[in-house]
Amino acid sequence: MNYNITSDDVLKKYQQWHSIYGLSLFGAGQDWIEAKVTLNKVNWKQFAKEVFKFCPDVVWQGTGSIEELELEMKNTKTLYCWWD
Repeated sequence: MNYNITSDDVLKKYQQWHSIYGLSLFGAGQDWIEAKVTLNKVNWKQFAKEVFKFCPDVVWQGTGSIEELELEMKNTKTLYCWWD
């Protein structure tokens, strides 16, 4: 994977976000993770910034901006990250 992110790094970040945002994992592979956000009160702006910091490709190769990432996650209540 790129960005020198290991499976252990992803697991630690997932556990952190699970405790903050109530993530419910429903898919993962060697270079991706997908989870539902189960909490109703989420600071989506802050969460989008955290996701971008950990997985910049989600913006650079995906939504195009942190603001669009925020809207997508808020509307779908889903986190999706990949590292390729």
